[in-house]
Amino acid sequence: MKLLIVEDELLVRAGLRGIANWSEHGIDLLEDAVDGEQAVESIQLERPDIVLLDLRIPKLDGLSVLRKIKENGYRCRTIVISCYDDFQNVRDAMKLGATDYLHKLNIRPFELIKTILRIRDELIEANQQNPDAVKDLSVSPSRLSYQFSDVMNGVITPDQMDDRFDIGRAIVLTVDYPHVHFQNVHADLFLNLVRETVRSFNVDCCIHLDNQGMIYIALFSVSIPDLLFSTLQEQIKLTTTCIVSIGAGLSWMQKSDLLNAFQIARQITQYRFYRGFGQLRLFETPICFESLSTLNTALEKKLGEIIHEKRFSETIACLQDFLQEVGRHGNYKPDSVKASCIDAINLITHSLPSVGSQNGNRLDSIHSISTCQTLDELSALACSHLREIVDHIDQTTLLNLSSIVENAVTYINDHIFERLSLSNLATEVSVSESYLSTIFNKEIGESCITYINRRKIQIAQKLLTQNMLVYEVSEHLGFENSNYFSKVFKKYTGVSPESYRSMIDNDHRPTPDYHPAK
Repeated sequence: MKLLIVEDELLVRAGLRGIANWSEHGIDLLEDAVDGEQAVESIQLERPDIVLLDLRIPKLDGLSVLRKIKENGYRCRTIVISCYDDFQNVRDAMKLGATDYLHKLNIRPFELIKTILRIRDELIEANQQNPDAVKDLSVSPSRLSYQFSDVMNGVITPDQMDDRFDIGRAIVLTVDYPHVHFQNVHADLFLNLVRETVRSFNVDCCIHLDNQGMIYIALFSVSIPDLLFSTLQEQIKLTTTCIVSIGAGLSWMQKSDLLNAFQIARQITQYRFYRGFGQLRLFETPICFESLSTLNTALEKKLGEIIHEKRFSETIACLQDFLQEVGRHGNYKPDSVKASCIDAINLITHSLPSVGSQNGNRLDSIHSISTCQTLDELSALACSHLREIVDHIDQTTLLNLSSIVENAVTYINDHIFERLSLSNLATEVSVSESYLSTIFNKEIGESCITYINRRKIQIAQKLLTQNMLVYEVSEHLGFENSNYFSKVFKKYTGVSPESYRSMIDNDHRPTPDYHPAK
């Protein structure tokens, strides 16, 4: 279904184009006409189904364009718009065959969309009742796209689709980076790139973009060369700088299997959670995610013991062990893994009322966890949140320390950039190493060395955001060497210093609007 916008004001044209994701409604926007002469030429060459026509345009006014449409017998529906309350012109427009009229200054987006979709449906219905009366829309690309979006949105069932959907192959594409906000014009440009790349392999397709940014591609062939998928990735990266993952699912041989094929293709894309961005995974064996119940039970039991014995600093290592085990298997639903992390954090915070009441960012942190796209990102965020909890516990605990432990903590914080050990710490507070170790662990809830390393890593995270090299941070904080520093850093954060810096850089890099490369 083709829509032509005839309007001489640039801002109005941009507003009309961007008022809806027209392609999702099975409507293709033609190149705008800025005057009456361009409008007549476009109608003659492109044969639009719907024309959105401003009555006040240069060269030929709107009424003259309507006369040309009537004289030449062009079969299109016209909606006239004007910013003037010129009822005579409106009446004349209706006599010349205009379908509807909208006041430009009072146009509401939903009203315009509703009007255009109503006309679209009338045209489709008229075509079904009398195929010779209008152009055959039942097998046009727009009609097929409209059906595909409707079936993916649950509006119709696969058996109601055109016979072109009898066979095909399901593809699901996700944009990994940058996180593109698919505004209307950007979505059209991006989807056109996908469509043209697919068609360069002599394969027809329909494309649907859902409200989560997932792109579903129905290929009208079962003999698809693997080169198509890698080429699609390369073309998107070259033209838009976007990194995408592709899940190539099953072929279907009857319409009733279409939705199942796309469900499998979408499940395939979830493997990027474990393997990182830019994945290309073809369907090989049936997808069967395992249950997390056994690992969840073990995690809850271990956390319960830690909380009961008030060894709160160990919660970070406990969650890291859980996520490492998840990564080794690599066959659990990402949403289930995220839910387990959120449940673990809630278990800890609910056992500590003071933490729950004073940590105002807890809900924001949990929301961030739920939107993680990779296991590494999830590990870093979840462990970071647990460190905030442990830090809060530290502040609360410091209020009730013995003078020996308080002096030890003060010395550690004052000399955190030096190489510290239990031996020199015991000397500074004038007690034996064994006594200091026992009383420190009892009051703080962790060993001296664990406390020292955790404090150093907290500072290291800040330094890594200040463009310091890894070995410079290691030396600055008094570690023996950069290899040992990296090992300690990963133990406390779940990721290497390099990966942490990369994730921080990506989080703070402005997300660009989509612009095709020139």
